[in-house]
Amino acid sequence: MNKAEFHNLVDREFNDLLTKLEEQDTDGILDSDILDEILTITLPDKKQYVINKQSYTQQIWLSSPYSGAYHFDYDESKNAWLARKGEELRQLLSKELSKNSVTKFLF
Repeated sequence: MNKAEFHNLVDREFNDLLTKLEEQDTDGILDSDILDEILTITLPDKKQYVINKQSYTQQIWLSSPYSGAYHFDYDESKNAWLARKGEELRQLLSKELSKNSVTKFLF
């Protein structure tokens, strides 16, 4: 994939994740935003998920306050961002955010 395709895919992914977070966070327990190509999700206890675009490697990197660091590559056949062990970005976020809050999040 070329640079423009990568940036478009990540931008769409981040915007979609942010939109879904805002729609599902009806109690306003999360603080989430995109700034300088970094999506940050802050939990009520001030722990943060930091999700950023790595242009050089064409990956999305995630830092989770619960499970550590992940590097996700885009799998075109599955239309998803996958880590080496098979974890999918959206499933991982859904599982962790739902487990650590009063709201069930689905991406």
